[in-house]
Amino acid sequence: MAVAFYIPDQAVLLRKAQLQEKQILAKREAQWRYIVSVIYNVLRQYLDTVPNYLKPKK
Repeated sequence: MAVAFYIPDQAVLLRKAQLQEKQILAKREAQWRYIVSVIYNVLRQYLDTVPNYLKPKK
């Protein structure tokens, strides 16, 4: 009895791995953008509530 195995070629595996890596990097970048925007908004709110005499002079 013969058993057939499907062995994908290396180019297909490489393309799939590159696509997965690209998706992971895009998600990671989106997460960092979100974190930075949250930190930026918190700092803006803090600076808006600090009295003028406590703010650094330019």
